[in-house]
Amino acid sequence: MTGRHNNSLILPRARRGESLATMETVSSESGEFRYMKAIPTGDVCTGCHGTQIAAPLANALKERYPADRATGFVAGDLRGAFSVRIAADGL
Repeated sequence: MTGRHNNSLILPRARRGESLATMETVSSESGEFRYMKAIPTGDVCTGCHGTQIAAPLANALKERYPADRATGFVAGDLRGAFSVRIAADGL
């Protein structure tokens, strides 16, 4: 399951206001069992991924991760999703 496919399952539900804390998806298709759980942005996440990152930290992040665009989040935003895929014959 690609990241884009993950977004198509989670984003519409988040936009409708469903609680990220309990948002999960379970499916079985094409011989795979799939489980996804939304990752809400927590207060602790905003230190590195928020809108007001301390200058020394922002500079260190930019140096270590020059292509990173994972900033601008506020607590409660959808940050991503944990995704697990298992071949159905492995269950």
